Amino acid sequence: MLKTRFIDLNYRIKIFRITGLTPKLSNFWPQFSENFPTMFVPSKDQIRNVLLYEFHKGVNASAAARSIQSTYGDDIVNERSCRRWFSRFRIGDFTLKEEPKEGRPKKLDSKMSEALVSENPAVTTRELVEQLNVAHTTVVCQPAKTHWKDFSSWKMGPHELSPENRQQRAACCQSLLSQHFQTTFLDRLVTGDEKWILYSNVKRRRSWISRRGRPVQQPRAGLHPKKIMLSAWWDIKGVIHYELLDNNQTINANLYCEQFRSLKTVLSQK
Repeated sequence: MLKTRFIDLNYRIKIFRITGLTPKLSNFWPQFSENFPTMFVPSKDQIRNVLLYEFHKGVNASAAARSIQSTYGDDIVNERSCRRWFSRFRIGDFTLKEEPKEGRPKKLDSKMSEALVSENPAVTTRELVEQLNVAHTTVVCQPAKTHWKDFSSWKMGPHELSPENRQQRAACCQSLLSQHFQTTFLDRLVTGDEKWILYSNVKRRRSWISRRGRPVQQPRAGLHPKKIMLSAWWDIKGVIHYELLDNNQTINANLYCEQFRSLKTVLSQK
C-alpha cells in the first residue's frame, strides 16, 4: 500500500510538470501521509537488551550487528560495540551498564583551580594539570569560562629600595624643589637628544577624490633611505644648540665631549 502511494504521488507530480501547472503538495499530502510510518530510533539501553537476547540465542556478535542494522539502519550500532558487549556477557557480566571510562576527568573544579591560581599567580598550566589531574586542554580553555586573566609575563618595575634609599631620594627631591622655588632651578635645565633626519620624509595623507576617481599613488620608501644624524639641546625657552653629523660619522665618546664643549661655549655667550 505504501509503495502504491509513492507511485501515485510521483505520477501526479509528472502530470503537473507536463501541463505546466505548479503542484501544491499540501493539497494531496494528507491523503499520502496517512499510511506513512514513523521511524523509531531505539535507545542505547534497548540496543543492549537486544544484544543480550541475541547472545542467549547463541548468535555471534557479527550476526547480531547485521540483524540490528537491517532493522534500524547501519548507524544505530557497529560490530565493534557488539563484540565488546558479547565479551562482557561471556564472563557473566549482564549489568548492561557502561563501565567508567579510563583517564582523567573532563570536568574541572573551578573553585580549586581559582584557589591555586590566587595562591601562586605564576603557576603554569602543566603544574595545574598535575595538581588537578585533568587534561591540559581543559586547563587551557578554563580562563575563558572564569574571571582569570591571560597568562602574561610580569612587568619589570623599579629596583627594590631599602628605607635608607627611599629617605635619600625623598631628601634629594625636596632639595631640588626648594631650589626651584628660590632660583628657578628647573627652568635652567638643558636637555639633549639625537634623531635621524630623512632627506625624503614622505608623509601619507588623505585627499579628496571623485566617486569614480583613483587616489594618487605614492612610491614606497626604500629599505635604506638617505638620512643624517641631528644632535640638539634645548631648555624651557627653546633650542639652544644643534649639530648635523657628517656622512659615515657616528657618535662616540670623543665626539660627545666635543659637542659638550661647543654647548658650553654657546651657554657662556647667553
